[in-house]
Amino acid sequence: MVADDSTAKFQKKVDEDWKQRAREERLKQSPPHEEAHPKTLPRPTFPAFLNGLVTDALINLGAVKNPMTGQQELNLDAARYLIDVLQMLRQKTKGNLDETESQFLDSALHELHLRFVEAASGAGPGQSEGEE
Repeated sequence: MVADDSTAKFQKKVDEDWKQRAREERLKQSPPHEEAHPKTLPRPTFPAFLNGLVTDALINLGAVKNPMTGQQELNLDAARYLIDVLQMLRQKTKGNLDETESQFLDSALHELHLRFVEAASGAGPGQSEGEE
């Protein structure tokens, strides 16, 4: 009978801590943009949603500087679209908003309509040179 030395050569080594090392390595390699953003987002609210649309409309009316470019820009088509979206939301949510939400939406639409007429007539604050 031959000695069983061959089985000793082929025994598996089990690396028990490979998962922990892999996890640590993955954390080291995570993209930097993930670290800049919070892990949890705030709870969505209807006023916050409306505020985003209103802000975008104000940017397109030249009333607020575009945070991406730092410039005041006038895009009446985009502003008109956003105002129409807000009007649609007012119509579709009629009777389902609380008093504060309803007042915010109504006053935002009133303000945006005034600013749109002002911008369309050429008196807008974000009017670019050459636009009439």
